[in-house]
Amino acid sequence: MAGEEFSYTSNRNGDTKAKSQINCGHCNNPTPVIISIGSMPIGGRGLSCTYVVRCVICNEDTFIIVNDGVIVDQYPRAKGKISEDIPKGIREDYEEALICLNSNAYKATVAMCRRALQKSTEKEGANTKERLVDQIEFLFKKGIIPKGLYELATEVRFFGNYGAHPRNDDLEKITEDDAKDVLDFLSHYLEHVYVMSAKVNRKRKERTSRKNKK
Repeated sequence: MAGEEFSYTSNRNGDTKAKSQINCGHCNNPTPVIISIGSMPIGGRGLSCTYVVRCVICNEDTFIIVNDGVIVDQYPRAKGKISEDIPKGIREDYEEALICLNSNAYKATVAMCRRALQKSTEKEGANTKERLVDQIEFLFKKGIIPKGLYELATEVRFFGNYGAHPRNDDLEKITEDDAKDVLDFLSHYLEHVYVMSAKVNRKRKERTSRKNKK
């Protein structure tokens, strides 16, 4: 994983195994860094180069970049574990936004984030005819999202008038940082609205179940 030290040993068969692991960029599962000698390195020398890592679970390849003996990046980047507490359609849009960001498709990242967010606001009762920024305000006034999350949304300008003026979607000059800001908000939003709520409900049921058994 990024930030881990990278060192390796080779066996007689020419296989190389590093003393670290990554989260596979395809299946998201942790996999040891096992590299075929014939495919390494593809750039640079020694412990500052690019390697091809084959996942032991899904058998797909991920490129890792090593600098001075430390893994600094990988492609595709792992999406991380996405909670199934997030409703399926919204979760799929969120997953696609992550894929778009990893592919440097920043307009598409924001478009998928806004799609996921709008689906969610409407699922939570917001007026389907209102602008996204107004739908977010509705959730705040209803107590569905806290003040800090609402204020963060107002700072992310790409939620602005989206929905009212589709031709002026503000995506012409979007940067990587812009896309990351939108995705960061969506991640916090989904965690608060769905993941944390589901955890609380499960804990509440567990407590009630324990009481009933006494």
